[in-house]
Parts: sequence; structure tokens; C-alpha cells
Amino acid sequence: MKHLLLTSPLNTYYHVRHGQTDLNLEKKYQGTSDYPLNENGINQAARVKLDQAPDLVFSSPFKRSTRTAEIITGITPNHDSRINEKDGGEIEGWSYDKIFKNYPEIKPDFNNPLEDLLSIHLPSGESDLDVIKRLHQFIYELEETHKGKCIYIFGHYGTGVAMRYIFGKTKEEIFKHVENCNVEKLS
Repeated sequence: MKHLLLTSPLNTYYHVRHGQTDLNLEKKYQGTSDYPLNENGINQAARVKLDQAPDLVFSSPFKRSTRTAEIITGITPNHDSRINEKDGGEIEGWSYDKIFKNYPEIKPDFNNPLEDLLSIHLPSGESDLDVIKRLHQFIYELEETHKGKCIYIFGHYGTGVAMRYIFGKTKEEIFKHVENCNVEKLS
């Protein structure tokens, strides 16, 4: 999996997790279901100040990440489905308590090796490794076509996990808790 790491990026990358939705508030898994920001999510995005002006802005096509990008940057983002949240399959819309009660085998054990954690598949959905592979392809294309740019990618918790892996972060950093509207410089 080392071939999926980006060691010397030619651009500056930021990942921004979308603002809060009602499902975030209810502690339910959204995945590829398309929920809008709630009032608090709109207010969170409105309070964000960027360290660096973006040259390029990308977002998943979902309402929650697109609207977050528009509020924070004032720019309509370029959409790319490779930035989508990890597909939760049949557990989308379920509470985390229900998920781990019905599928205890997918609850991460952080004592396990990183590769094992990244390979856990959601029932009829994706693993983090699946998300890493599609985001790696997206980042690789950006590296091929742009040099010296400041690129903001508006995504989801799962895309943040994948991007932290791609940019060589530690296991603890990869799986850290990230609040809605968190802005993270990756390179």
C-alpha cells in the first residue's frame, strides 16, 4: 500500500469536512445519502476563515459538501464523485449504536495494524481502502495537471481519513475525530 502515499506533493492541499447535518446531530451514518446542511451547519461554515485563498475548489457532488464549499469560499466548487463519502451500503441512516450491535465485526480495534483497519468493509458498502484508491487517483490527476496551486477539497469524514493516509499521517492522525467544518492542511 506504500504506492498510495504522496511523499512530495507539488501543490498545497486542504481538506474541509462538510458542516453539520441532521444525521450528524443524531449520530447516524450518512454515507452516500444526500442530506443538506442544517442551520447549525450553515452557521459553522459561515464562521470558517481560510488561512490561504484557494486557487482551485473541489467538492463531492453531495449537498452538504457543495454548500459548505460555497459558503466558505464564495465559489461554486468543481464536483468529482471520487470525493464522495465512504459508501455505507445497508447501514446508511443507522445510528452507530445500531451498526455496532448488528455488525460488531466492523467496529475498529485500533490495536490492529493499519492495513487491517483500512480493509474493514461496511456491509454491501466500501472500505477505507476503497476510498483511498479513488482519492489517490484524483490527487494524482491534480498533481499531473497543476503545479504550485492551493487546492481545497470539501468532503466528508471518510475522505479525510483517506487523504490523511495518502499524505502519510500516522494511524492516530488518520483516524482522529474531526468536527464538522474542520479545515486541515495536508501538505
